[in-house]
Formats: sequence, structure tokens, C-alpha cells
Amino acid sequence: MGLNLAGGQALRRQRDDQLAHPEIKFDGVRAIGYRGGSGLVLFSRNDRHVSATYPEIAGIPLADRAGAGLVVDGELVALDERSRPDFELLQDRMHLQAPAGRVVAAAPVRYVVFDLLEHDGPSLLDLPTGCGASS
Repeated sequence: MGLNLAGGQALRRQRDDQLAHPEIKFDGVRAIGYRGGSGLVLFSRNDRHVSATYPEIAGIPLADRAGAGLVVDGELVALDERSRPDFELLQDRMHLQAPAGRVVAAAPVRYVVFDLLEHDGPSLLDLPTGCGASS
């Protein structure tokens, strides 16, 4: 798949040179989220367990309808005072194993989910864009 820039957004090209969907750059850190016993369990793209680094995300209770086999792909993003992604704020948190409450408050992180990889069953990776778990 190639990567093209159009109007400030990256567009992925699928087979046969057809545009798939825009991908917004959030200027954060990629993370895979799994439903765990007490909420969301987060792993970095290097397969490092990072839930303790982002307790405000890992502590979010998931609704029962999220399913036991939930796997999502997203980006951890710190927002500045104007609600814009700020990578420098995120850097203050990235390598802390158990950040103090004041650190979490100074650089709160959001988890922007952009892909549902699995939902109570087989992988959804081979489904066409836009199909989702209900297809």
C-alpha cells in the first residue's frame, strides 16, 4: 500500500490504485487495546505492556456490549489547553511506569480508537473498510 498526502491528510491506496480512507495524524503513540478483566489493557507497537503508564485510559470500564474478545487499534494522544495534540506533553508521560497523580493531571492522555480488529470472534482484519462487526 502506498501513502499519499491530500489536503493535509494521508490517504492509503488499496489494490488497483483505489483510495481507501483518510487517516488523520494525531501526533501520538500507537497502541493496541484488549479487553481485560478490569478494563482496557494497552500494548505498544513493540508489544510492551503500557497500561500502567496511562492509568486514565486503562481504568475506563467497558460496557458489556464491548464483548470479551475486543481488540482495538488506536493512538494515545496528549492534548494542550486548546485541545490540540501535543507530542511534547505526551513525551513527559511515555516512559513513566506509574506516573504520579500530578503528572497525569498535568498531561492527561486520550485514546483515539480508529480500528476494530476483533469483536467476539474471528479477526476483522480481512473485512473491507466500513463493514465492521455487524456484517
